Amino acid sequence: MSTTFENATTKSVDVNGTSFVLREVGKKGGIPVMLLHHLTAVLDDWDPRVVDGLAAQHHVIAFDNRGVGGSGGSTPKTVEEQAPPTSIRSIFCSLHRRATARYQPTASCSA
Repeated sequence: MSTTFENATTKSVDVNGTSFVLREVGKKGGIPVMLLHHLTAVLDDWDPRVVDGLAAQHHVIAFDNRGVGGSGGSTPKTVEEQAPPTSIRSIFCSLHRRATARYQPTASCSA
């Protein structure tokens, strides 16, 4: 049976001391589609039909924001604090480090 969003394993990844929970579906490789949602939404708020539709052609990553759902940390007080440009990249790079036995930092994922 292929993995769907509903039966995908919920994983966690550490980003600078904060644990983020996430689910991945679809074939890995290429540029992933990272799903972003409103400030208080959690993984289970995504419509599985939409996620599975995207995953038919892409590697899809959905995650809980900092301090929301299963993710650690405290909820930021402003939108600017919620998603600094490095947060999404840091989640992706942490996943990449975990999956790559011989991790080599790139311009977008420095050590």
